[in-house]
Amino acid sequence: MKNRIFTLFFVVMLGACFLYACAGGQKYGAIGPHTGESGPVTVADLEANWGDYHIYYNTWHTANPAALMFDPKGNATKLTGDSWTLVKEQAAFSEMVKKITLSYSRARVLAIVGPDKQLLGYILTPSTQLYIKVVDENTFYVSNLRLPPSAP
Repeated sequence: MKNRIFTLFFVVMLGACFLYACAGGQKYGAIGPHTGESGPVTVADLEANWGDYHIYYNTWHTANPAALMFDPKGNATKLTGDSWTLVKEQAAFSEMVKKITLSYSRARVLAIVGPDKQLLGYILTPSTQLYIKVVDENTFYVSNLRLPPSAP
C-alpha cells in the first residue's frame, strides 16, 4: 500500500513538473503606453505615416472595426493573429480610424512590445484585453479582441 501511494505521488509530481516546464517555455509580450524620443505616438502620426506599416483591423461583433494594428514594414518582426484582416487602401484605413475614434471614447494608441521590451508595433484600440505571444524569434501572435464587460 505504501509503495502504491509513493508511486502515485511520484507520478503526480513528475506530471506537475512537466506541465510547469512546458508552461514556463512560453514567452509573452504586452501592450501599453509608449513614449518615443519625440513623445507619444499619436493617431495623427500613424495616419501621416500609414504607408510605413502593414495595417490590420479587428472587430468585436459587428462589421465596424474596433482596433487597428500597425506592423512596421522593413523590420525583421511580424505581427500575426487569427482575426486580424489586412487593410489594403488608404481610404478604407482613414474611414476605420474615424469610426474607431468616434465610436470609442477610450480608444488610444498603445505600443506592442515583446518580452525583451523591443517595440514591435502599435495598436489603436479602446481595449487592453489583448495578449502578445511569441511564436518564434521574429513572429508574434496578437490575440483577438475580447468583448468588453456588459453593464448589469
